[in-house]
Amino acid sequence: MMYLLIYLIGFCSIITVEGNLINYIPPTALGVIGMYGLYKYLLPQLFLKNKKNLKGKQIYICLSHVGLMIKSTASLIGLLTLLITVLLPVLASQNIESNEFVTGMISYLFIVAMVIISILYKMNMEKKNKMKEFSILNKVGYVYSDLKKMLLKENILYFICVLVIPLPYLIFMAREFILMNSTMLFFYSGLFIYYVVTLLICLLLNYHAGKIQLLKGE
Repeated sequence: MMYLLIYLIGFCSIITVEGNLINYIPPTALGVIGMYGLYKYLLPQLFLKNKKNLKGKQIYICLSHVGLMIKSTASLIGLLTLLITVLLPVLASQNIESNEFVTGMISYLFIVAMVIISILYKMNMEKKNKMKEFSILNKVGYVYSDLKKMLLKENILYFICVLVIPLPYLIFMAREFILMNSTMLFFYSGLFIYYVVTLLICLLLNYHAGKIQLLKGE
């Protein structure tokens, strides 16, 4: 809960920020610490242990898997949130025609892609244990279509968790881009869309790889 408090303090601070985009860096950096704690401790705790009122075994299994996925990739997700909440204001504060802006853009595109590939690799490393669980579930009566639905739900929930938590910070920073000029808003939106699309592709690949392994296990 301490990390939730840090996240909220950073968010309240960013609402009051005015002026130079660089002023967003301290509150967003504080927020990233809170976000890391949410991914590493709070969300896994909620998904893995607090499921007393859930109805249906499938959602129970899905939340357990999502909790483990988030916990195991928390460091990489923290790096992603750092990139999109701290690096974007830094980039936008640069002159678009400067060498620093071009270098920063290339670095952002490359690092985001590498981190998301690392998340995909980490998930596939741990997929062997998950497939053993799915094999047991298949033996006790779950058919391929049921297991495929569970895989899809897991990836959707993971995508939502990674996307939604930093979103309030990004929305309030966007107001400054709107006030500056449409060009800055265009670059800001484009870089964020790149992040979302890359993450979505990663999870689609993870889902597809899971389906292939399920077919092999049948």
